[in-house]
Amino acid sequence: DPYDLLGVAFNATDAEISKAYKKLALKLHPDKQVNLTSEKAQLIAKQFHDVKEARSFLLDPEHAQVRQKYIAKRESERLRREADALRERSMSERRKRLREELKAKEASAAAKAAAAAKPNSSSNEQQQEFVEKLRREGKRKRQEYAQRDAEAQREVDMERELQRQQSKRKHERETKERLEERQVR
Repeated sequence: DPYDLLGVAFNATDAEISKAYKKLALKLHPDKQVNLTSEKAQLIAKQFHDVKEARSFLLDPEHAQVRQKYIAKRESERLRREADALRERSMSERRKRLREELKAKEASAAAKAAAAAKPNSSSNEQQQEFVEKLRREGKRKRQEYAQRDAEAQREVDMERELQRQQSKRKHERETKERLEERQVR
């Protein structure tokens, strides 16, 4: 959230956003960082980049259309949370308890499904065998395709050579005919 990155309220003015950006930029600027490990320097450089992007998103006119969609989405989420809170307050204790039980059952079912999806050792071995089989088949197919391509290329080369020889013979005949014609004259 660009507002959270800059530490400003959702309804902050452009001046407040600029002020917060300048404060963070001075704090996080890579040139201000000395005697840091490369990991920490990279982390701070990323934070600085994120702060620049947040400021650009919130203030630059080129992001206006995207910013309006973001604001509308954020407002929609806020209204949904308020409606959920109102629904929660008006809900009876029995209904709240039933909802919590349903959530617990759903979580349990999801955990069981995840556990069932985890391969056990024999299943893992089967998967590895299957993968190896696929690799062997892929290697075989690649070799077949390479042989087929080589044969096709040989045929093309032979056809070209045949055409070249025919062209050469034709040229020789034409040359011989012209010479004979000259001799006859």
